[in-house]
Amino acid sequence: MPEPPTYKQQTPDRLKAIEEAVGFHQQGRLREAERLYQAVLEEQPDHFDALHYLGILRVQQGNAEAAVKLMTLALEQNPGSAEAHSNLGNVFQALGRHDKALASYDKALAIRPDLADALCNRGSALQALNRHSEALASYDHALRIAPGHVLALNNRGVVLQELGRCDDAIASYDRALAIAPGDAETFNNRGSALSKLKRYDEALASFDRALAIKPAHVLALNNRGNALQDLGRGDEAIASYDKALSLRPDYPEAHYNRGNALWQVRSHAEALAS
Repeated sequence: MPEPPTYKQQTPDRLKAIEEAVGFHQQGRLREAERLYQAVLEEQPDHFDALHYLGILRVQQGNAEAAVKLMTLALEQNPGSAEAHSNLGNVFQALGRHDKALASYDKALAIRPDLADALCNRGSALQALNRHSEALASYDHALRIAPGHVLALNNRGVVLQELGRCDDAIASYDRALAIAPGDAETFNNRGSALSKLKRYDEALASFDRALAIKPAHVLALNNRGNALQDLGRGDEAIASYDKALSLRPDYPEAHYNRGNALWQVRSHAEALAS
């Protein structure tokens, strides 16, 4: 969501239009916000706030390439906006262009070193580039600034798992869940770390908590099936995979894991088909 407008390049009428557009935008009334941003740009094509916020809106509409163009134009007008650099990084991240995302986050942090969101997202970009130790350092930096940053705590747990530090990962997930006990993604990730430690009963309980919050969490359903398989409860595992596949029929890991579970309960023909 956009922040309240800056006051550079503003006439009273344009300021009023941008403030009204931001209000619509924050309420999720995207068409009305879009109309006002475009009206400002018709009068002043280099208007920083209108370019920046319309870029954010384009991302929400699923048009990330258009967002890149708009935010790049915005930054030509105001290269000192840490928020715009950070938001451009988010767009590059969504496009899978992680090197460019990282460069944008670094520009944002050169201007505002205390932007915890940018540090967290920088960690995600580094993680995607398999630079796990650097990602962990970025999450830790974010958490020194904002100790209750739930996404940083969750992502920190994921990178700790990737570094083989599952006990530390669980501690990070537990910190996140103490702040946001309704976060299904964190329960799912916590279950994965417990599974790696072969603590399958605890893992199953964590996946069940994730599914109590979000019943259609396909990854948790698949992971729950794996935990049930490890506990020797093949029929229940198959039921969990079946539910995952009813929600996402093109999920290859669930088909594969279902095949293993079917083999475990000696339904070999079905296992081969799966």
